[in-house]
Amino acid sequence: MKYTLQNTIEKFQKKENIEFLFFWGHTVKEELQKLVSVNGFLLNLKKKELNIKLQNII
Repeated sequence: MKYTLQNTIEKFQKKENIEFLFFWGHTVKEELQKLVSVNGFLLNLKKKELNIKLQNII
């Protein structure tokens, strides 16, 4: 299944289990950011909706 920001938020709101791999990394802009890999895709945790919801479970 391919995760998107929207369906990840929906799954979280339904209290479904979502597997995440958290790590610190750097970007091509040479910035250090907190990122999450979801099913092979990177979502920047600065995304407002996801960041707020993930803070409650981290």
